Amino acid sequence: MKTYRWEIIPMEGESTFILTSADSVLVAAQTFEENYGNHISIYAIRKAAEIIEFEEAV
Repeated sequence: MKTYRWEIIPMEGESTFILTSADSVLVAAQTFEENYGNHISIYAIRKAAEIIEFEEAV
């Protein structure tokens, strides 16, 4: 399973990190808006990490 970590950089204030299951900047922006509202102007969005989880077979 892959998870993507995105850094949301607002016009003012500190950066916020969010996780998505899709490798899409649009999904990251939509997730940010759902969680924080649309009153914050975004300066940039950067993919910070691609996290791969492996299940161990027994």
